[in-house]
Amino acid sequence: MRVFTRLLPNQFTVPMVVSACSEVRDLVAGMIVHGLVFDEMHVRDVAWTALVIGYVSNGESVNGLRCVFEMYRGDGRPNFRTLEGGSQACGDLEVVYGGRC
Repeated sequence: MRVFTRLLPNQFTVPMVVSACSEVRDLVAGMIVHGLVFDEMHVRDVAWTALVIGYVSNGESVNGLRCVFEMYRGDGRPNFRTLEGGSQACGDLEVVYGGRC
């Protein structure tokens, strides 16, 4: 395998890597990627969504919901997939009251 040493993560590659970690259910790898570069990203919406879905898919609904709240508190703009993940987290945690979490 060829290693590319001059490639740097950006707002496109990081969410894809986090999503890939979610798909293969490798929560540890996803958390490592998040810890390395997430705070340096300027556009985080896709990364937030990937984190929410990754956490919820791996049974970490509390952390997924925390990401949704952090996104709302910060500069994030949730999309339908983010809200879907947040709704699933609420359902998993049985904290849905009248359609609200």
